[in-house]
Amino acid sequence: MDLNWIQFGKRHNFVALDALISKFKINLYYSHLLFHMSSRSDCNFNNYSLYHLQSFLNRLIYKNYNLDLNDFQVIDNFHSKVIRNLPKNANTNFTISNGYLIHKHVEARCKIHEQVSCALQLAELSNMYDNTHFNLDLLYERERILFNSVDIVLCPSQSVVEYVRSFNSDIKTILFNYQSSISIDRSTSEYRTSSLLSVLFVGRFCSTKGSDIILKLAKNHPDVLFNIAGSVIDSFDKLPNLKFHGYLNKYQLIKLYETVDVYLHPSKSEGSSVAVMDAFMAGIPAIVSVQSGSLYSHGVTGFVLDCYDYDSFNTSLSVFKRDRLLLNEFSRKINAHIKTDNFLSMNYSSVLFNTLCQNLD
Repeated sequence: MDLNWIQFGKRHNFVALDALISKFKINLYYSHLLFHMSSRSDCNFNNYSLYHLQSFLNRLIYKNYNLDLNDFQVIDNFHSKVIRNLPKNANTNFTISNGYLIHKHVEARCKIHEQVSCALQLAELSNMYDNTHFNLDLLYERERILFNSVDIVLCPSQSVVEYVRSFNSDIKTILFNYQSSISIDRSTSEYRTSSLLSVLFVGRFCSTKGSDIILKLAKNHPDVLFNIAGSVIDSFDKLPNLKFHGYLNKYQLIKLYETVDVYLHPSKSEGSSVAVMDAFMAGIPAIVSVQSGSLYSHGVTGFVLDCYDYDSFNTSLSVFKRDRLLLNEFSRKINAHIKTDNFLSMNYSSVLFNTLCQNLD
């Protein structure tokens, strides 16, 4: 069976190809591709990166950080070129992140879209904090048409499910977990009871990621060490209990994960934060926002709060400061959950493979 995989942007979703090649003939239509992927012989590669726009695309992606909010014309140019070369009436058309034109104009036996974020919310936040000028009415209409044109939407979190259903309450949505390359078993380790509580945030330190919450917590909890790993976007007054590590590679992050007590992620909107996923797989109890697309269960493996509710973040951090045994309990529950069949069955490759097979057989 043919599978047309159409992907705009630098994402790492190609990890699922290994699970699919046993059943599908895969035609990749892409704007960007990880270098090591180009040597595969089991896929048909179709590069539609619009070479004369490549450098512009890279600058745009680097500047705006979020692939879902790129210039519509660039995305449409890519998809228009793909449409001219797509086989007619294919078994399956699968799009990632941006699929508006493909599903609107190209018929297929099964139309599946992977919605990676709450794009309209991100655009609103970007206009508010980053002085951008995204056309919210146009984005809303594109999203509405997309979600009314597909059969299934794959979603990395419940917050994305709710976002999709706000456009089409009858749409079929399927939850999955992105895969993490990090795994640290902390189930047998005991948390320190005398030293300062050590908290970690990984990502861009900016308003949309909740830097205001982190700074306020740091001011109100001088006896807590706040580790920040990632680029700093916003300007602010330095505090003695804020430690900036800059960009860290995977191995440096793992070492840092092994030393901290709590993961903190008060982001205002994300489909499913990779950093939160990594922290969960590292067995670290967390205080995260609902809007971060969290894997954590409130009161079971961490605290999951509304991103605008500072008082709840403050209270949750105080609870962890007082009760280090609770950190041990949450960590053990995380490690136990990671090993369950239910958790393993929701990984990205398994969900994509099962979704395709169930809807084509």
